[in-house]
Amino acid sequence: MGNARLSVVRGDPGTSADESDVKVHVSLTDVRLAAGLADYTGELTEVTTLRITDRQNGNGINRTGTVQDIPLPVTVPCTATPDTAKGGDCVVSTSIDSLIPGAVPEGKRSVWALRQVQVFDGGPDGDAQSADNSLFAVQGVFIP
Repeated sequence: MGNARLSVVRGDPGTSADESDVKVHVSLTDVRLAAGLADYTGELTEVTTLRITDRQNGNGINRTGTVQDIPLPVTVPCTATPDTAKGGDCVVSTSIDSLIPGAVPEGKRSVWALRQVQVFDGGPDGDAQSADNSLFAVQGVFIP
């Protein structure tokens, strides 16, 4: 079972700091190796495609515009669990500004469109950065 949650962090326009952000929390449980069903301890990559429409475009940075789709990959580390009846746990909490600096500016309104969440495994080497990774899970409801 897994989930990906994006939640808004409101900034304080009364300060000069840019405190607004969007938190990203990804969690998958009972993740196992295909061969032997042992706990998976590599990395996963959660990818959501993001499209932003805002008024921060043009020479005066005040015109409406929509950016091209931006893939938003998040590396999710996995750890073994002490319970032999359960697979590994894969959890990460991060933020959009840490992934794409300046993506969530203070006091600026924007509309975000998100596409389907996809999760890729780390391939045979367990490394999310390698090119041999496969689609592991997609957003949706599974009922066996």
